[in-house]
Amino acid sequence: MQALKHIALFTKNNFKQLQRKWYSLPLLLIFPVIIVMMIAFFITQLMGTEDAETVHVGLIDLDQSRETEMITNIMEDSPDISQFIEIEKMTEQEAKSRLKKDQLAAYITFPDEFTSRLYTGESVDLQVTGNPKQQRESQLVHTLLNSISRHINGSQSNILAINQYAKKLDISSDERQEIIFDQFKSFLFFTLSKDDNISEEKLRNEANTSPIQYYSIASWLIISTIWLFILFHFLHNEDELNMRKRMKLYGVTELQQILAKMIVSFMISFIFMAGSFIALSQILDLDFGWLDYKQIIEIMGIYSLTFLMSLAIIELLCRSVKLRILLQTVWTGLLIILSGAIIPTIYFPLRYQSIIDYVFTTKTFSLLVKILLEDALYINVQLLYTTCGIAIIVVAIISILKGRIQQ
Repeated sequence: MQALKHIALFTKNNFKQLQRKWYSLPLLLIFPVIIVMMIAFFITQLMGTEDAETVHVGLIDLDQSRETEMITNIMEDSPDISQFIEIEKMTEQEAKSRLKKDQLAAYITFPDEFTSRLYTGESVDLQVTGNPKQQRESQLVHTLLNSISRHINGSQSNILAINQYAKKLDISSDERQEIIFDQFKSFLFFTLSKDDNISEEKLRNEANTSPIQYYSIASWLIISTIWLFILFHFLHNEDELNMRKRMKLYGVTELQQILAKMIVSFMISFIFMAGSFIALSQILDLDFGWLDYKQIIEIMGIYSLTFLMSLAIIELLCRSVKLRILLQTVWTGLLIILSGAIIPTIYFPLRYQSIIDYVFTTKTFSLLVKILLEDALYINVQLLYTTCGIAIIVVAIISILKGRIQQ
């Protein structure tokens, strides 16, 4: 109970400190808005004038069967595929040569005896050879082929069942093959002609498809982060070391003072976040329901708390004021870069993308894009809650250990 009284007292004192510096606070809050909006406008202009390049893919058919011929033709003519991938038949030697010359993003190989293995129940896989110089495009082709292979392997059991049943009928081998081929065609058309086939697996790049909306949301997240950072440091006491010594005599811990700063920073920042988001939604003419607002409030609330906790961890660990501010500044910049708000994560090296997805700023921005640009009805915020919980536990452990050491 005494700890809560101390936190409430320092929270009240921090609000009074803001009132005394009201003339400089608006300038500090408006300055990052102007800078970030100018940078976002410049990037948007660059991205907006960039035309989406077609991904060139080679196709090698070693099986030379009518089944592989049909798959090839459908892949070439499918509007869902041809709008961003250009597939061209070629020999293996030609594909390797063009891949070395960086003229192909990847090439697909239908292995020998592909059809016979399909009809006899053996595993069938389409082989993809990517271009190391075009890793993002190669990953796109690999994702597409994984989707197609899964559907083909999934339909294999049905084809085998029909094949076994047809063998018991009094029909010729040619007629049975025609029945199986017709069944294969039905599954193939279902697999490659459905609109959902690629939309479920494709790699989206909203920075190119909706550059203005994308970087407007990115700017809002960056500005919100900078507001949290500025307000957290705005409440810094110049005579901090002597003040802490005096507060320690009254039984006030360092954590209680930090929590008071976090509460004030959170409340003031959230007011500015709400106002700026309403303005943003009006500018972009975004149509939201109550559920969308509720999800955005939940996401930004968890994000703000986690970010402030991370600043508190650095403050608890570092005694030097100058070094602490430097570390917190670098940490904030790193989180903004990893979020994908400046450089979309799709442009990051592939080997790092799976790790970056676990960064709470990256997850936050990804969820905002899904809600605001992709009209997602359901979002998974479990990672944000987990990260926030871990941050709270770390702050508590560091505070307890530091208190015992000082005693």
